[in-house]
Formats: sequence, C-alpha cells, structure tokens
Amino acid sequence: PPSPMSRSPTLADLNLEPCKVGVCCMEQKLNSLSEILNRFRVYSDVIILVIFSEEMILHQPVSEWPECDCLMAHYTPGFPLEKVIEYHKQHPEVFCVNDLKNQRALRDRRYVYAALRRNRIPLLDHVVVNRAALQRLGIGHGDPGMSSPSVSQTTSLLASIATFGNTSSGSLKRAADDETEEFIEFEDHIRVKAKRLNKPFVEKPVDTADQSTRIYRHPSDGGGCIAVGIHGPHGAPDLAINDCRTEGSYIYEEYIDPVRSEDIKVYSVGLNYTYVHRLQDSQRVRLTDFEKIVVAKIVQSFHQRIFGIDMKRYNGKSYITGIDGWSSPDPERHPQYYDDAARILLRMFHGAQRSKGLRPLDQRDPKNQRKFLGMIGVFRHADRTPKQKIKLKKVDHPEVLRLIPTEDPMKEVIFKSSNLGGQCGLQQLLAIGSAVVANKEYTGFGAKDVPLLQTVVDVLSNNYEGLKVQIKPTKSSEGHCTQ
Repeated sequence: PPSPMSRSPTLADLNLEPCKVGVCCMEQKLNSLSEILNRFRVYSDVIILVIFSEEMILHQPVSEWPECDCLMAHYTPGFPLEKVIEYHKQHPEVFCVNDLKNQRALRDRRYVYAALRRNRIPLLDHVVVNRAALQRLGIGHGDPGMSSPSVSQTTSLLASIATFGNTSSGSLKRAADDETEEFIEFEDHIRVKAKRLNKPFVEKPVDTADQSTRIYRHPSDGGGCIAVGIHGPHGAPDLAINDCRTEGSYIYEEYIDPVRSEDIKVYSVGLNYTYVHRLQDSQRVRLTDFEKIVVAKIVQSFHQRIFGIDMKRYNGKSYITGIDGWSSPDPERHPQYYDDAARILLRMFHGAQRSKGLRPLDQRDPKNQRKFLGMIGVFRHADRTPKQKIKLKKVDHPEVLRLIPTEDPMKEVIFKSSNLGGQCGLQQLLAIGSAVVANKEYTGFGAKDVPLLQTVVDVLSNNYEGLKVQIKPTKSSEGHCTQ
C-alpha cells in the first residue's frame, strides 16, 4: 500500500473541479504504474483517473476515446503511438506528462546518441554501424503497433529534439541517418570510418526494445562474448562467438568494467527532482553539481518529464550510457520515489488546471462556499527560473586577477560561450583551473571553493551552449583587488 503523504492544496481550494488524468498504455505498463496510481487514488477528491483500456487503445478510433485534462502515455512494444499522437492533435489542450512525438526518437539509439552528441552530453567512446538508411524510427522487429512516420512528421520530430542547444534538425538527421562507409573487424578491435575501437566493447542494437546486447571480450581475457539482459550481464562467456553480428545496425561502445567504475540510475520527475541510486548495491547516492546540469539538459532536450537515465562514473568523470522513457525504481526498495513523484505530478496537474482555467465551480451552491480565515505569503525579489550555477566566493589567484583590466580594476568581467572573445576567456580559465587541480596547488582559492574546482573544470571542458562566467572584483580588507 502507498505510504502516507502530506496533503497538497486541493483543486477545490483552487476553485476548480477535479482533474481528469488519462492513463494510456499497454496492460503490462499499466501494472508497473500501479504504485503511483494507488497514491493518486488517495486524492480522489482532486484526481479522477481515466484508464484507457488496451482493447480501446488498439481497436477503437480515437474519436471514441474519453476526454481528459492531463495525459500519462508511454510507448512499449505494440503500443499504437501514432494513434495517441492523433488523439492529442484532436485535443491540443490536454497536458501531456511526456512529450509524445519525442518518444519516437527514444526508440532508436542512433537518434538518441546524435541528440546527446549535439548537446555536448558526455558519452563513452563509441562508433555507429548503420547498415541501412533509417526509414522509420525504432522499429527493429516489424512492430504492428506503429506505422512509419511521414516526412513531415520526421522533420517535426528532428526539429523538436534539436531545439535545446540550437542544434540543426538537418545536421541531427545526417548524424543519425548517415550510412556506414566501412566496417572492418580484427581479432582485438573494429574499425569504422577509420576510427578504431578496441575490445572489450559493448554491441547495442539501435532498437531500444531489442535486449540482445552483447559484450565482446579482449582475446587476452579469453575472448568470446557475454549476453547482456535488462538487468545487466548474465551467464558465462560464450567462447565460440568472437565476431560481431553482420546484419542489422548497432552502436559499439567502450566497455568499462563495473569493478573499476560506478553505475548509477537517475530517475527524474520534472527539471528539479532526481532520485538516484547505485546499481551495484541499490544504495541512494547524490549527484554532483555537474551531473545535475547534465541531467537537466537531457530532460530539456527530450521533453520527457518522467525519465530514466543510466550514468557511469569512471576515472573522476561521468558519462551517459543509456536513456529510458517512463522509468521507475523497485517500489519495495525505493518507496520514497513514488511518494515524491506523486506529489510532483499532482502539482503539475494543478498547474495545468490553473493555466487553462478549467470549469470553475458554481459558487451559488452552498457546499462550494468557504470562509476566508487568513493568508501566509512568502515573497522574493522576482519569480524566475532557478539558475544552474556554481559560485566561488574568495579567489585571488594571480592568473585569474590578470583577466581583470588594469585600467578599471573594479569592472565586472563576463565571458560568454556565444562569442569569440568570451570563448578565449573561458579557455584561459579552463587552463588555469586544470593546472590548479592537476598540481593540487590551491593557493589563491578559499578553503570552501577548493572542492568546487573539479566541477568548474568539468563544466568548462564541455563548453555548454549558453555558458557564462562572471568575475566580480571586490576590495579585500587590505585594499587589494579580489573577487
């Protein structure tokens, strides 16, 4: 049963009727949503669940589907995604928790990796073997529940996943659709378009629904391959299989031994909430500031409010190794996630109701009349999107001070990635920070700032779109310039 949750403001308090939340997915997925749906049922006075049965989804026209205010829909094999997109076209006012069109892209790793590369998301070393031009998204097994998207649909999709980071949809399509010119396999490595990838490596089918992933071992480790299922590698190596598959398209990715790395699973709900646990022991862990920036960027890129992200920490850095659609942890081990997710989704539904002004209650009805008792207000200087920033408060490193103009030592200095001069300044700061971290010479940095230096170097190294560094000079007690 769901654990107790504190009550959120009700829709009745907001002068709105209960919100109709449509749940549109296959029967198997519906079962996995039971934990959140059971928590919604605690709020039956503010939430009315409208379950779209599998029979209706598959066989009834969308014109006969029930109306709702908000929609929770997620693709699984056999799910008629195009019908659901058509339903949303007929009801554009419906608030979708996870963007429907972008769920097409999530079905094909070529598009996922292309979008991640274009948005400078850190990935392990990999090559794409694309043996056939991409004709339709994510269908590796002739899925009857999904028809081929039209040219206009594909163009719209590419534009939507290219929006974040000013990525060109045309360049993104070329990156994902490009034919493999050459694939040469050797005993201990492969070569694709003159790029070499040594064993061990992971062979991932481009269809995310295809679970036939393999790990090819290096000959010095005995060779062979290991099958990888949904829960990771299983079984002994098959020493008879040493050659890569020659039919179908795959992504080949550097394999990092879990003994030398840390695999974590990130579950995001909206932009500002993440629930993270380590895969090796299922213990909760925290994200670094840099990892939080990466996760927020991925959520924005694919417009999925509920998301699952696979991340690997290795050699002091973090890499994205996989992305799921609607994903959630084991409810027995992680009930807190479901409590938090239910509250956040309820707030999303409330926000959707307020923004659309749906069906105000009849105030002439005595049962809808209330007496105002009081109000508590919390005010700040402005309502704005929270910034993703790192602040170093006490810096008087001589190399940093040289970046301040001598003719006006109290003038604020700003470096932006959007212009050439700013990029030069960012590169100078990167060189300074890298040298300080590498040599562990922290003179010129405050004790509280030292732990943040590695994160600053990581952010500068990735040169994100919209990156900005501000240097604000202040006078020290001795009258010297610092910042």
